Amino acid sequence: MDEILPLPRVPQRRLQQTQGSELNRDQTVERGEKECCERGGQMGEQRDRANLDEHWFSSTGCPLIAATLGPVANLLSVCALIDGFRVSATNRADHESDPHWAYAINGLSLFLGLAANIALLLTLFRLAPYRLLQPFTAICWLLSALLLLTLIIVFIHAPTLNPHSLNSSPLPPGPEAPRRLTWSQSYYYAILSSTIYLVITLLLGINLYSAYIQKRFRAGLRGLTNPQRTLILLSTAYMVYLSLGALAFAHIEEWRFLDAVYWADVTLLSIGIGSDFAPRTTSGRVFVVFYAWGGLVMLGLLILGVRKLLVEKAKGKMRLATVRKGKKIVKWVARRKWKGRMKGGRGGVQRVLDRCEKGDGDGGDEMQHPVTRERREKTKKVNKKATWWIKWLGLAYAFTAFLLLCFGGAAVFWYFESEQRWSYGDSLYFTNIALLTIGYGDFYPTSEGGKPVFVLWSLLAVPTVTTLISSLQDVSFDRLRKAAERKRVR
Repeated sequence: MDEILPLPRVPQRRLQQTQGSELNRDQTVERGEKECCERGGQMGEQRDRANLDEHWFSSTGCPLIAATLGPVANLLSVCALIDGFRVSATNRADHESDPHWAYAINGLSLFLGLAANIALLLTLFRLAPYRLLQPFTAICWLLSALLLLTLIIVFIHAPTLNPHSLNSSPLPPGPEAPRRLTWSQSYYYAILSSTIYLVITLLLGINLYSAYIQKRFRAGLRGLTNPQRTLILLSTAYMVYLSLGALAFAHIEEWRFLDAVYWADVTLLSIGIGSDFAPRTTSGRVFVVFYAWGGLVMLGLLILGVRKLLVEKAKGKMRLATVRKGKKIVKWVARRKWKGRMKGGRGGVQRVLDRCEKGDGDGGDEMQHPVTRERREKTKKVNKKATWWIKWLGLAYAFTAFLLLCFGGAAVFWYFESEQRWSYGDSLYFTNIALLTIGYGDFYPTSEGGKPVFVLWSLLAVPTVTTLISSLQDVSFDRLRKAAERKRVR
């Protein structure tokens, strides 16, 4: 029988050293893998952030605008459901009842709009998955718009529902005077609500198309920041506050809800155009003081949110996207200023922009290289010029939107207030007085179509005027800062 030889004994100290080295090697490998994972995650986050910045409008702007317009559309849809689509032309308090199926379709449209708005808010605040609720939101808003448009088309083309067709039909014999009908405020609120629903659907469609079809960025709403979500909450709270105030005053002053909505809008925006809607009871006058002060605070917060978001955040992201992609503004400036003066022409300018974005030439020996230093200086000048053009283009866009709001609104009020024999000059005077919140009271809308249009027009005027003033402030302060720098250099 063979003898079993014992294994060689390894010294205890050497064994501990071997185990320690293996343990250190394993820890080093684990640490390296962890660092690689963290570095990969950081690179992925940076890549996602770059994609969101480059496609700011489709990734962030569209959902943001949709979430801001959603409560407005819901309020207009509620106003479309309150009364019938037809009213007496001589007595505006005498409404013609609509068929029951018309109220059912209108109510279903409102329900889908509210569900879509709630789903979008849940998605924006990361309380529900984007992939599930974002398509659901777009489909619900599209169905809401189609239902309202179908109802409007039926009322227009059905002879028994169109008030103008009923007015022109032969009257039955009898001693009673003929009853003439016209379209009511609810009818015009339905048109405005369906239009906003379609705009919201288009915005969400752009977001979904860019995320899933073009794959420009990873699907989701990670581009929204806390100030942007705060603005969405403020806009929603403002519309709820306006609606509750209108409901309270409709009960206190015994007004129609639609007239109370018009009054609440005029009051909260501090326009005060001196219409025939003013609190006449003691409780109403006491309540309006607290209601107006609360609305003023909310409006101020909303304006500050618009100022911080639309002018600073959005403009900064758009400028970054423009510089990173080398779009027309940067290329135009580069060709005008550096064409023929730098090796490589347009390609050289683009390479300089790419090097600046990647961080090449920052620090180290490259900083002292004359070619690198020259490229860095020229790149800074190109980016500075592009930033200057972005500010002026932002001012041009804001001023164009203001002109459309002012002159386009005047044309609409001129059409609807033809019974008051307004000229276009009178309408233009009224829009400017309303935008300046002066409110002399010599002109104010009284027609069934003028009041709904004024409610939506005045709400859209808040971000438009705020953006214009902020753009003027950015451009003027930039010129003053440059003048101060030139004086300091001298």
